[in-house]
Amino acid sequence: MTSADTDLGFPTKGSLKRVPFSSLLRDIGGAGVTGSLYLMSGDTKKVVFFVDGRPTVVRSNLASEFLGQVLTDQGLITQEQCDNTLEAIRRTGKKQGELLVEMGILSEHNLRYGLEEQLRRKLFEIFAWEEGRFQFKEGPSPSSPAPRRPAPPRR
Repeated sequence: MTSADTDLGFPTKGSLKRVPFSSLLRDIGGAGVTGSLYLMSGDTKKVVFFVDGRPTVVRSNLASEFLGQVLTDQGLITQEQCDNTLEAIRRTGKKQGELLVEMGILSEHNLRYGLEEQLRRKLFEIFAWEEGRFQFKEGPSPSSPAPRRPAPPRR
């Protein structure tokens, strides 16, 4: 698949072999656009949402990048706590982080830290992709707060 150039000044779809992720980040940042970058490599799918050229949210289908797994890996919650909140998510429809704070398992500060770590994992993993496809679509991003600076966890 060849890259499609647009009036945005960068290719909006193509192969990551021809246009590496690092180049896409630079170009989207330089253009200062708001939109969604859809990426696929093998069975892995990710969407990076940009606001004014800055990545703010990344969605992924990798279980290792789900919030509960990130929090468990960081030692902020136990696997049992993670599993219990997954059941509560099905019953209530609430987000896992929200439930963990409501249940008193996690502080707001540690939730912010976990969300920032999750964003880094999801985003940095893409740099290792040698093959894959991408497509950028201009438009509004989801209304999730953008993580600011990493803060070390409080234990």
